[in-house]
Amino acid sequence: ISENVPAMLSSKEVIVTLVGIPDRRRLAITVNGVTGPSDGINATASIGFLVGDVNSTRSVNSSDISGVKARSGQTTTGANFKFDVNTSGAVNSSDISAVKARAGVVLP
Repeated sequence: ISENVPAMLSSKEVIVTLVGIPDRRRLAITVNGVTGPSDGINATASIGFLVGDVNSTRSVNSSDISGVKARSGQTTTGANFKFDVNTSGAVNSSDISAVKARAGVVLP
């Protein structure tokens, strides 16, 4: 996927909002013209998207299921949002079921 998206710049960070990224997809995000010790460089970060991979191992497995179970009953916050797989605002049995259903799925 190659597309120009607006980015919000700060002194040491760039926030890029991505929407509509398909599951099991890898992207390379490039920021052109970065200033600093080497002005004008292009900085690239590679990231992958896999629904249910709450521990970022590039596969959905028993560790992900355990992680969601451990947070069941919690309201979604900035600290536990990855475990709210269905984005309902709370970690609950629906999230656990969703992760269980994806067990064995890997990021290509």
